[in-house]
Amino acid sequence: MFDCRRLRTCCADWVTVIVLFSLPLDSVWAADQQIDSLLGDPASYWSPAIVDSSTEELHELPLIEDSNLELAQMLAPQRRPGMQLAQRQQSSSDSSRDSGLSSVPFMIGDTGAGACLSYGSFLDVDLGHPTMACSRLNISEANTPLPTDRVYFSYRHFENATPTRVFDFSEDFNIDRFTLAGEKTFFDRMMSMEIRMPLDYRLNSQIGSYAVNPFDQTVGFAPGFDPLFGFNSDRRVELGNISMIFKALLCERENYAISAGLGVTLPTARDVTYDATIDEYITFTDPDLLARYAIQISSIASNETVYLSPYLAWVVQPTERFFHQGFMQVEVAANSSFFTVGGGGLATYDTNGSGTVSNNFPEAGDTQYGFITPFPIGVGKIIPQTLMRLNLGWGYVLAEDPNADFIQRLSGLFEVHYTTTLNDASLGEVPLVTVSGSSITGFDTITVGNRNNRVDIVNLVGGVSANVGNWVITNGITAPVTTGTNRGFDFEYNLQLQRIF
Repeated sequence: MFDCRRLRTCCADWVTVIVLFSLPLDSVWAADQQIDSLLGDPASYWSPAIVDSSTEELHELPLIEDSNLELAQMLAPQRRPGMQLAQRQQSSSDSSRDSGLSSVPFMIGDTGAGACLSYGSFLDVDLGHPTMACSRLNISEANTPLPTDRVYFSYRHFENATPTRVFDFSEDFNIDRFTLAGEKTFFDRMMSMEIRMPLDYRLNSQIGSYAVNPFDQTVGFAPGFDPLFGFNSDRRVELGNISMIFKALLCERENYAISAGLGVTLPTARDVTYDATIDEYITFTDPDLLARYAIQISSIASNETVYLSPYLAWVVQPTERFFHQGFMQVEVAANSSFFTVGGGGLATYDTNGSGTVSNNFPEAGDTQYGFITPFPIGVGKIIPQTLMRLNLGWGYVLAEDPNADFIQRLSGLFEVHYTTTLNDASLGEVPLVTVSGSSITGFDTITVGNRNNRVDIVNLVGGVSANVGNWVITNGITAPVTTGTNRGFDFEYNLQLQRIF
């Protein structure tokens, strides 16, 4: 607790020492009288007792009775026993803060799926690729509301986090994310800047479907060839979108603190390309329709969008063991991205309603279209939806021993994470045209965007955090509550290694 008497005493001590060393020894007493006249009656502040900042108990100062001591030595500031600041349990003593809030562990966080993009209309494809607005910045991940000097490594495994579908055939892929990050404070630890660089082991950004036989028939394909995604069906290590997070401490008291800031996500990940070569019978369930496709389409979804994420964060510690912290974030796309589609083909539809693959379809009376994209290519605009994230965490200190050789502090963590879209999806469109003789007519459109429109995702997180010297080690498991299109993955595992300075 801040003590005005202690501050005044400290000022008097140092003023006295400065004057004593600047005057001849025979002028010491005169200087002492001058100080008394400036600061008032010494008896009003020169007390043989002090207040311990942590216990608020009075401690008697030892009396100095050594006649061999000079006056300057007697008046020099003395070390006050038991007078230690509440230090950051996660850091070394030289980076301590005057608040026990600093001992609150970092949040685990989650990366809930965002508004994933898909291709609609005659080309019915869903690509839950992380680059395509499907995995966006969550500021609460491995974070604290307090500016902190640190570097850290975070590993996250997302089970079945990349759902992909081509017509009625689907496959899910895992994502393993390795994040290298660092945060640096400035302005007396009132502000900080953090940089995150994610490396993802995920589905290749160059995807292709090759269907000249039924998808479940692989006879005749080269080893390693996947008819759903060609030779690029394996996962690759690729750089994700790099983020920068600015943080400012707005208010800090003994039991709570409030901060705010801005996150900026840069489009550093690769563009996503998807090529489809299809010479196959396709059955549409809605409407019930049989078709035969002989098409070749190439598409590129560019990664050009910069995201801005203003946020508010807080931490509360009502008791020595219980704590709560949270982040509320809104992520807005500062600009749009584009996708291009080129190619063409022949589509035959069983408009008679009687055709099957076995009865010589196509047959007379069926509708047949030859189509191409507008020359040279079709271009559509992708406007990612605005996301709001509410991240709430609670914790309890299970064990604490500052003198322990290994784990000085062990805390249990529980978190709730909610992600929702704040606006309807904006679908980009590329029109297709048919060519018949000299006439060109509209045929259909390829749409790209979040065809599910809105998402509302709820995830629960549980874990533990351990302080080992200047390191903080956190383990957590995330379980989704919502289902269907509001389910970003089956489960998530997170490991954090944080080095505090």
